Amino acid sequence: MKWIKNNLTIVGIVLAAILLLILLGSVNSCMNRGKEAAQAKQDAKSADAYAGAAKEAVQTVVERAKADTDVDAIIAAATLEIDNAENPVAARAAVVSSVCSLRAYANRPECKMLPANP
Repeated sequence: MKWIKNNLTIVGIVLAAILLLILLGSVNSCMNRGKEAAQAKQDAKSADAYAGAAKEAVQTVVERAKADTDVDAIIAAATLEIDNAENPVAARAAVVSSVCSLRAYANRPECKMLPANP
């Protein structure tokens, strides 16, 4: 649960930074009244770009949190299987199975040779 709080904190910081950048862009436009129409268009484009960047940043954090949750669940299940293993061979099988269930390792030849889990 600690990583959820950390990720939420990161999301808050990212959003605050983006809002600050938008605010600074708005203040800058007020200082240059001579080119209001062109500046307004540019500010709208910048705001859209900042909003898009913020959305992508939040999505990245959410996806990373989901991946972390998945990894945590795999580790918890592997730990339980290892603790309950009757012998070292069973413990090793639990480790290999768990590692191969991680997306980064799923396509390795060693993992493709494992029997499918029911």
